[in-house]
Amino acid sequence: MPNKMNKWILGSFLLTLPMTTMIGQTIDMTKYGIQQNVGQMGSQSVLSVIRDFNLGSKSVKGTPYWRNEWLEGSIIWLNGTRLDKVPMKVLTYKTTALSAKIPSGDSIIVPIKNYKVAILLDPMTKDSIFFKRILHDETPNGELMRVIHDGDFAILARQIGNMIPASNTGAYNAGREYDEFMQKTEYFLLKKGSGKLEKIKLSKKGLFEVLPGKDAELSTFIKSNQLNVDKEKDASRLAAYYEQIIRP
Repeated sequence: MPNKMNKWILGSFLLTLPMTTMIGQTIDMTKYGIQQNVGQMGSQSVLSVIRDFNLGSKSVKGTPYWRNEWLEGSIIWLNGTRLDKVPMKVLTYKTTALSAKIPSGDSIIVPIKNYKVAILLDPMTKDSIFFKRILHDETPNGELMRVIHDGDFAILARQIGNMIPASNTGAYNAGREYDEFMQKTEYFLLKKGSGKLEKIKLSKKGLFEVLPGKDAELSTFIKSNQLNVDKEKDASRLAAYYEQIIRP
């Protein structure tokens, strides 16, 4: 009963907002339709509605989402209210946006200005995955980014979805029968109070460049804890340790 009530509250809350696309309308699922609907999501509208991008045909492979399955989780609104047990995905194609499923089955894009953070639960590892509205110099409205480490030296991931077109020519696309969505991750460091994203590599060299002045201590920490800092969890541990040892 609480699960049904949560879904009803989510649908009721979101549907009180202005909408650019009416629930239940038929959406063109051709390639043009995909690009058109994603374009609407990047507009200044308060709310847009999309359907799942699974076309049910062989015209497009892959997914425009960071992960294609619905992950249950929580949304924390700007006023601090928390809504739990919400099925969510993160759209990455042309824009990064949070998609929440309501009881009708429609996928609603939740406006980034309405919430602080979305917490998705990985059903396999039971890990909490944080997607947070990050304010930085490149965008005044904030950007939805995955949080690897949240602190004075925050490590953030930008999830990007690209569509690689079908082609019979060219070295990269030769023999590609279908349009295909490809996902990639870019990592950044954001220092508290700076507003500037610094693109980084998850490697010992890359992290030492943005966590300066403590190379010996960090090297000892990596060795004694057998860290592999090209992995997200270990990179997060290193950043947390750095923050600890530079405190006065």
